[in-house]
Amino acid sequence: MKRIGRFILIVFFVALFVGPVVWFLSNGHLQEIKDVTSQKKQEDDNVDIDSLGGVTYKLENGVLTITPTNGKDGLLDATSIKGSKSTAMWFKDVNEISKIRVQEGYRVFLNPDSTGLFYGLTYVKEIDLSGFDARFCENTSRMFEGCENLTSLDLNGWDLSKLSVTTDMFLGCKNLTEFKANDSKVTSAYNAK
Repeated sequence: MKRIGRFILIVFFVALFVGPVVWFLSNGHLQEIKDVTSQKKQEDDNVDIDSLGGVTYKLENGVLTITPTNGKDGLLDATSIKGSKSTAMWFKDVNEISKIRVQEGYRVFLNPDSTGLFYGLTYVKEIDLSGFDARFCENTSRMFEGCENLTSLDLNGWDLSKLSVTTDMFLGCKNLTEFKANDSKVTSAYNAK
């Protein structure tokens, strides 16, 4: 008798939870979700570099947070290295930065010329690249040069199809041992560090 009672209870709970899912899927709602997701992806893919605003940054307790100034997306300024200094807007705070990230819920596009973007950030231990979009980036020369305390980087989420120059991208990154990238040019630059 107890087995029958348990069986009925199990059938009841399965019907209670599985029934609505089956109804949802059988009435075409899954396709609606796929359509909305596909539409959102197309909107994300159709970004025009000329329509992007700039970015600002805030440094608190060693964490550098980058936020677009205009809407959800922003574009970093072109950077270069002059003498022994990067032209990145945060370089004056180079000795105070231990972590870099994009404000949650936002996206920041790398400039086509991102030479020395994170150059000389000796004390940086973590760069969260998930909020950055590299689809316009052509030059990453010396991008991470001198980030000697950086131990891991994951570039797998980056579209690097336009990238052509990676000279000394990881020069001096002596502690960078956990590395992921799906681009052969970047992997070669990492192996040459």
